[in-house]
Amino acid sequence: MKTSLPARSTQSGFTLVELSIVLVIIGLIVGGVLAGQDMIRAAEIRSTVSQIEKYNTAVNTFRDKYGNLPGDILQVDAARFGFTTRAGTNGQGDGDRQIEAAATTTTVLGHESALFWRDLSQVALVDNGFVTATDIPAASLTPSTMSQYLPPAKIGLGHFIAVYSSGGRNYFEIARVV
Repeated sequence: MKTSLPARSTQSGFTLVELSIVLVIIGLIVGGVLAGQDMIRAAEIRSTVSQIEKYNTAVNTFRDKYGNLPGDILQVDAARFGFTTRAGTNGQGDGDRQIEAAATTTTVLGHESALFWRDLSQVALVDNGFVTATDIPAASLTPSTMSQYLPPAKIGLGHFIAVYSSGGRNYFEIARVV
């Protein structure tokens, strides 16, 4: 008696091993893309931190040279050094070593906080030329006009760097304008 082996099927397909190898490769590619995005974001954050450190150094240089903080410089000293005139009242160049918007407003832009960037750019301690800032708060700002008053943050996405005072201390703030 002769026994015959079953005929081989002509259908072709992928084995489980081949499918698992393809899935592993796809997983590695997706993982690499996500890791790359994380690295890019981390670089943006490091760049923004460096940017703020640069501004902090600029403030210390300004204070050493002019005896006042930028934006908060007294009217008499501002005139003597050729800076933009300011009212000399509370929050408008009063020399109290606090970068204030004003006593009656909560905005982070206007008064000393706007003059802060103008003073630094006037003596070339920051790159941008913030020549439109005054000690009068800006009325209506949009993301497109904000760069005339504040430096854009390296982190991007419409973020800017502002200064403000709270509790007797001055701070840099990263804010997004929408």
